[in-house]
Amino acid sequence: MAKPRVIKDYDKLSEAIQGKIKLFYPHGFDKKLIMFKNAKNKLISALPFEAETYYYLVKMTKQEAQAIISMDEDYGEDGLLKEGSIPKLEKLKVEPPKKVEVIKAEPVKAEKTKATKGKTTKSEADKTKTKKAKAKK
Repeated sequence: MAKPRVIKDYDKLSEAIQGKIKLFYPHGFDKKLIMFKNAKNKLISALPFEAETYYYLVKMTKQEAQAIISMDEDYGEDGLLKEGSIPKLEKLKVEPPKKVEVIKAEPVKAEKTKATKGKTTKSEADKTKTKKAKAKK
């Protein structure tokens, strides 16, 4: 069975997932980006990363990937993961992404608009006939 896909921005990932990505891509990840089309048929650049339970597509451009590496204290000036950072990153525990809470919406009663004001609907006409039939008996 295929793992569920999670598409997120790098900044919105947990620290643990970011750490696992750093361990998986110790030489940086600007050259590992892929392109795909999202549900709106828009071309997206992302970094693929497969965790234990999920397959992540981390949205970023090549420039963003380079900026992340250059500003991250776990990477050196040469763009390589520092050896001193590895033990700290290996200790991070990965938690599954938080699930979105589904809220059940209650049906909304339709109001009469100008176009339907004064007109009777089929169900209202049926109710009127039923009331008249009962009155005759």
